Amino acid sequence: MVKSMGIFVDTRELNKRSKEFAIGDIVYLNGDLVIARDQAHKRLSESSSILNDIVGLPVYHCGPIAKLAGKKYVFLAAGPTTSVRMEGFIDAILVKYHTPAFVGKGGFGDIGRASLKKHGAFYCELSGGASAYAVSKIKKVNRMMFDDLGSAEALWVVEVKDFGPLLVTQDSHGNDLRSKLSGKARKDIDLILGRYGL
Repeated sequence: MVKSMGIFVDTRELNKRSKEFAIGDIVYLNGDLVIARDQAHKRLSESSSILNDIVGLPVYHCGPIAKLAGKKYVFLAAGPTTSVRMEGFIDAILVKYHTPAFVGKGGFGDIGRASLKKHGAFYCELSGGASAYAVSKIKKVNRMMFDDLGSAEALWVVEVKDFGPLLVTQDSHGNDLRSKLSGKARKDIDLILGRYGL
């Protein structure tokens, strides 16, 4: 179900290619990546203005720990955060920003999955606990926005190199890897219990 070969893709190409990705694909991102979590999502979805810098870019659900080193920010930690908390804002963000992909932990629920399918976007997961590894893939912090929210809730644009492996768990066609595996596991458990008359 999970394909071994990785797909290396430039983040600026994702809008043209988002419908190509299927559950089980392994993806590595190169280029600009937006980092945002709860408060930034709320602001993006509710604001009447559009931040042109982030149109068409993938969004990584993360609340980084950042410090100012001279005039530039560096990230000390950048592990994924749980995405389902943001799913109420996803449809508005997809409409306004043409976001081709989201990266995070745990996937979306029914609302988020429906939005992905409606707008031709997909969802990838980065392993939880991979904070230091994620930082090693961030080559440059390009911009911080919404700094009034603090570094963990601000919106960041960073440059990444081979950011992954990311596992596609929800695709633009409505497929969900977790649901598929859960259904198979349930059938296997029932089969085993049936053998023992349980």
